[in-house]
Amino acid sequence: MLTRVNAELMHILKPTDSPLYATAFYLVADVMRGEIRFARAGHPYPLRLRRSTGEVMVLKCDPGTAGPALGMMGNTIYMNCAQPLEPDYLILLFTDGIYEVFNATENEFGSEKLAAFLKTNREMPVDKLLDELLAEAKSFSATKSFDDDVCLIALEALPAI
Repeated sequence: MLTRVNAELMHILKPTDSPLYATAFYLVADVMRGEIRFARAGHPYPLRLRRSTGEVMVLKCDPGTAGPALGMMGNTIYMNCAQPLEPDYLILLFTDGIYEVFNATENEFGSEKLAAFLKTNREMPVDKLLDELLAEAKSFSATKSFDDDVCLIALEALPAI
């Protein structure tokens, strides 16, 4: 999918003189197989929270499979990676706007605070977790707002009933 999007974007951007690009993270959750497949194009890596322990891991692609941002290089082939999709895990996809906010003393919220927030609030329902995360980052910001776009998507596999 990302390989095709990149080729189309390169075709569209070719006549322009301005360097334009887009980052993307493509994820397919196959609940029947209990697996996620994903590919990365310069986008921040999602975080994977184990609810029972609070362990937060970066959902990284296999070495050599992550690609550059879309529209940067023609003929790039974006490779898929796969990992198990298991109950007890929450996967958080996000844009960098959520952690690239600075407080009055120029400290960044950062990915470490993002991971710490997930760990501390691991028992929260997904909808409340996302609302509270937005509020936390916004409150941290010196301007009480975001300077960049913010998108949060959470995926959680629940145990079969």
